[in-house]
Amino acid sequence: MIKKDKVFELKIEDDDEVSGIDSISLVDEPAIEVNWVSFNKQTIETPDGFWVEFGKAEPIQINGTDMFEHGEDSNNYSDLENGVQPTYLTKQGIKYAENAGKYVHEHNKTHVISSEIQRAHTTAKIMTDKANELHDKKFVKHETSPLLNTLNIGKYDGRKRGSFDEEYWLRHKDSKIPNGESMRDFMDRMEKCYKFIEESPESHQMISHSKVIRAVKALHETGGKWNDETSDKYLKYRKSIPIPDDMAEPTTGSTKPATSSPVPPAKPKVSVDYDGVLATDEGKQLIKTLLADGDDVYVVTQLSPEEGEPVLEAAQSVDIPKQKVIFTDGEPKSKFLNDLGIVKHYDNNPEVLSEIKKNAPTVDGVDFDYNVGTIGGYVDPGITRKKKKKGKIVSPAEISGPPADFTKQYFQTDDEKQMVLGPAMIPNMKIFRKDNNGQPYYVFFSAETIAQIALKYMKNKYTDNNDENHDGKPLPDVFVVESWIKENMEFDKGNAYGFSDLPIGTWFVSIKINNPDVWAKIKDHQLNGFSVSGYFEEVQAFTKEEMFLYKVVEILNKTGNSQ
Repeated sequence: MIKKDKVFELKIEDDDEVSGIDSISLVDEPAIEVNWVSFNKQTIETPDGFWVEFGKAEPIQINGTDMFEHGEDSNNYSDLENGVQPTYLTKQGIKYAENAGKYVHEHNKTHVISSEIQRAHTTAKIMTDKANELHDKKFVKHETSPLLNTLNIGKYDGRKRGSFDEEYWLRHKDSKIPNGESMRDFMDRMEKCYKFIEESPESHQMISHSKVIRAVKALHETGGKWNDETSDKYLKYRKSIPIPDDMAEPTTGSTKPATSSPVPPAKPKVSVDYDGVLATDEGKQLIKTLLADGDDVYVVTQLSPEEGEPVLEAAQSVDIPKQKVIFTDGEPKSKFLNDLGIVKHYDNNPEVLSEIKKNAPTVDGVDFDYNVGTIGGYVDPGITRKKKKKGKIVSPAEISGPPADFTKQYFQTDDEKQMVLGPAMIPNMKIFRKDNNGQPYYVFFSAETIAQIALKYMKNKYTDNNDENHDGKPLPDVFVVESWIKENMEFDKGNAYGFSDLPIGTWFVSIKINNPDVWAKIKDHQLNGFSVSGYFEEVQAFTKEEMFLYKVVEILNKTGNSQ
């Protein structure tokens, strides 16, 4: 019996402002990581509680003044409690802040006012800079207000999420949280905060924290003064998270209810070695893909903590927090993997993999030997390399099931014109993805859809919206000068550059590189191909940050002054 693959066709609409390609990225490994946010516009309605479920407080509007939460930070990412201690924004958090800056620009905000706490302050600063960049002048000002500061949860700051028991401290609101403040202090500040927002003009944009947003929303619904009803609503708007027994605050006579709320499924725990995986460009690409697929990624190395500085720096560069970097100090990895509950470990040391197989049989040990086929989620037995050879076109991989055109296409360079040329999209090429449960599926674009995408890309004037490795930052002096769809197998321009085997309907682009730093990376083979990014229909899968920005106007219109 032949097992059939799940395959979904992705499409766009000609007459909307959302779907289509919005950027072409210069990447190190083309066709390995394909970035998009996919959604079905017929089923995009957001259920109540969506924002809370995905770790973001629902945005609110008080008398026309908008209030958003800060971008994702290292504690959000690691499922840790957040208080007032400094944390840094993740790459996703930075992208969120840049998109929120576009919102500020489009809605003619004059001020972005944030809390004094680092993650909110950084979010607001990025938003302000982005808005002013789009205004082409310093139009928007960034200010801070202590009234927007979140609750100081003291000793619980940075602990596992759920260790801070809000219900307990609300019942004991006059007691000071160890090393923090009392709930009474927070409640008094929130009443002042609510009045501050209520009296602020619509041109002011507030950036704060989930506890503050929940508190302001609850106060708005209960007349602006904190009472028992306010406390009930404040708790109602949070995500229900069970408190680990070993982290709960010991109390006497506590009436804490048993946790019967459904617990979100745990992310698969995956680990990587440092020397042979994290320390390599291919390994970093693997980690990005694992994180994008929803895996909980750890670094497990036999180095000692004293040797750990470069390991921690490398982990931070791919958004792995230091709490998830494990030093075994020469001890076998199997015990640590078992204790962590790791299901898969990537390593390039055969002896380590053998030891894991023997002493941690529940862990899937994967030999990571720069096999680029493993990075995109499929294994290509025909591709194993350590350096890319200029101009090489890799043949399609043979996999079980229906034919799949897994082709890695590098662009070609024209040194005289300082240009790169190659395929941006190939029709009917099956692209491997995994859903939130780790189940595989494929997506593809038809020739007709690719033609639509190419036309809409040019119509929207996105020709200078080109970044590096999907970092979301447009590269200066890098722009598309040619765009065409292959219509003839014999006479197409791409044939002269080694692309004669690509099918009719392939979208080609030529990009002019007037940026010396980017050209140097191309000549050094750090950037080797194109990867597109955009919004498509059919597959309902999206990130919380990008969905947040896409829906924020609709949510604010719904909440507005009707609360």
